[in-house]
Amino acid sequence: MHIRTPDLLEFALLILLGVLWGAPYALTKISLETIPPLTLVAARVAIAAIVLWIVAVAVKAEIPTQRALIPRLFIQGCIGCAVPYTLITFGQESVHSALAAILNSTGPLFVCLIYLMGKRRESQSFGRLIGIGVGLAGVVLISGASALLDLGRTTIGQLAIILATFSSAVGVIHGRRFALIAPEVAAASTLT
Repeated sequence: MHIRTPDLLEFALLILLGVLWGAPYALTKISLETIPPLTLVAARVAIAAIVLWIVAVAVKAEIPTQRALIPRLFIQGCIGCAVPYTLITFGQESVHSALAAILNSTGPLFVCLIYLMGKRRESQSFGRLIGIGVGLAGVVLISGASALLDLGRTTIGQLAIILATFSSAVGVIHGRRFALIAPEVAAASTLT
């Protein structure tokens, strides 16, 4: 079996993903000083939806016309976007952005636990569990292990972020139902 090694572009894209995924925590903390949480979430989601619809149209993605998709996309939008973004933003009113990033990085662990408890059990290999652990440890190292010292100090805010992460994990699992829809359209629809 031939093992392909990642090239420089893939590493650059991974670093870009990390920056784009991590930056919102610091930006949210700064924004909360002047913008109410719900307004911030609404603006963030609206801008993202507009950008994704522009991308979907630009790549000429097929937009499904089945009305039966609307309730399913609405549910996906709630559990994958509205609920987690709102809870994280409320949580960050009292939780440092580094700890918020660490708590939110437990998403893959929740996905794994949900699958282990579900009826359709996917095999969880030792490698997957190690990958989750290494990923979580990496976030802790990047965010700063000292952020963990705040665990338990702002319980309500931390609980909100953990619930947001759980909701996102459920959204990841529920989102598999949209495999036949162009990813740009599915993302834009759920944000809308």
